Amino acid sequence: MVEDFFARTVPRKLVHRSAISEVLVTACRAVASDSFTVGAQLPRAHSFYGPVAARWHDPLLVAEAIRQAGLVVCHQELGIPLDHQFLMHELAYDIDLNGLLVADRPADLVLAVEVRDLRHRARTVSGARLEMTVHRDGRWLGTGGARFDCVSPAAYSRMRSIGGCPPEAADPPAETPAPALPTPVAPAAVGRDRHMDVVLSPATGPAAWLLRADRSHPVLFDHPVDHAPGMLLAEAARQASAALLGRPEALPAAFRIDYLSYVELDAPCVVRAQVLEQAGDLAQVRVTVAQGGEVAVRGQVTVVTGTGA
Repeated sequence: MVEDFFARTVPRKLVHRSAISEVLVTACRAVASDSFTVGAQLPRAHSFYGPVAARWHDPLLVAEAIRQAGLVVCHQELGIPLDHQFLMHELAYDIDLNGLLVADRPADLVLAVEVRDLRHRARTVSGARLEMTVHRDGRWLGTGGARFDCVSPAAYSRMRSIGGCPPEAADPPAETPAPALPTPVAPAAVGRDRHMDVVLSPATGPAAWLLRADRSHPVLFDHPVDHAPGMLLAEAARQASAALLGRPEALPAAFRIDYLSYVELDAPCVVRAQVLEQAGDLAQVRVTVAQGGEVAVRGQVTVVTGTGA
């Protein structure tokens, strides 16, 4: 890859971020009509997605790079207007943790993006599935992908007045009033140093927590939204897995989250976790996020606990 592939970040509007510091994607180039190469850089330090156990890049940074890569491809290469809303249905990755060790410079990633199941409404793309392979400095790191719909601002406004669509829309038209934040669980129990970075609150019942959505958080709420952002819910799944296993610095090596419906910010939301399988240093954890008695999000996390973390 030529050196200038990582020379600068793409415009922040292409990845739906307000803070320039939160832009990971550096370039995007077409290989074919349905194939694209995207560059992204993982910083050695980050205010929220910092190194795990001072040794590994946070794997959820890879999830964020996948999310951003998909947005850049959609806007820059597929022609989706910047004012359209993205409704994420699925976000996933499966990575080699040895490739995420922190080195003496940021991690340069190359994501090969393949567009599948492309759908149109009139002349505009209305949805697709993206499959990605990820390399770091020429070395295979893993795979990932996303599945989404996108709609016009008018259609999004109608959906939000009716309800029943998945989350992860960018820059929605209104923001609901912020309720009082519940008390966080102990930061050390979920691999955090600061209370502001904890997204779970104690709840009654075993392996259950309340979602804690701090709208003043500069990363998880980079800009105003009218529902729980997808990466907030991914972080809730990670923290619930860590708390359940009692391994706050364990690493989520594989991750899949399915967004089934919106998670509203003005109603209680319960996060539950369950160990599906555990053998040696690996544990499979199922996480669900429910609101109003209905499951809105479900995920599965493969947690590595024997890395010295």
